[in-house]
Amino acid sequence: MRSLTLVAPGHFETRTGGHLYNRRMAEGLRERGWSVDVRQLDDSFPYPTSTALQSASTVLASLGDGARLLVDGLALSAMPDAIEREAARLRIAALVHLPLGADVSVDPHEARRLAEAERRALAASGLIIATGAATVGMLAPYGIARSRIVVVEPGTACAPLSRGSDQTRVQLLTVATMNPNKGYDLLLEALAAIPFKNWHLTCAGSVTRHPATVDRVRAMIGAFDLEDRVTLVGELDAATL
Repeated sequence: MRSLTLVAPGHFETRTGGHLYNRRMAEGLRERGWSVDVRQLDDSFPYPTSTALQSASTVLASLGDGARLLVDGLALSAMPDAIEREAARLRIAALVHLPLGADVSVDPHEARRLAEAERRALAASGLIIATGAATVGMLAPYGIARSRIVVVEPGTACAPLSRGSDQTRVQLLTVATMNPNKGYDLLLEALAAIPFKNWHLTCAGSVTRHPATVDRVRAMIGAFDLEDRVTLVGELDAATL
């Protein structure tokens, strides 16, 4: 039986797109006969504490020579020393949802530091899995050979057809953690410019992981006078969604 160790930061059941992708990958491999061992790291990544880094290094060191290791980019890119140290004996693959250096929420100096750490970690990885073509483009500055990158796009689970909007009001829905990379500010600016007002936007996604973004979104809702047309419902389970 082929085996793989999947390393990711935070609770594996967290409701984010990245964690859902990781869970589906693990499930899909298991359905195909793989043994997948999930190791959860501290949720301080991608800004790990010294204790979190030591714990992650211990996880990697515990794997036998030649073991297949898939590391989520939020963890991998924050521990280049450990990845470089283990690269000669482990078969390391990196899973990149969004390069840390492309995070719009960090200042330029921090972005450069993150990008350099990420470049080192990716250079030491044998294979890089990108979740979309756009991610491949973002990796170009790191000088990674395209032959080392594979694109594995997320699929779509089967579900009943939506009932759709009623005849009098268009119902819009976003499903995404509220953070600077999701572009909620652009969405609100665009909606506020629409001349007709028979629409309502429901935003489903965590409002606790990035309080500054949530405060900004709420301020924009007030400034655009959209209180009766935009609702933030927070994180929802699959059935409610």
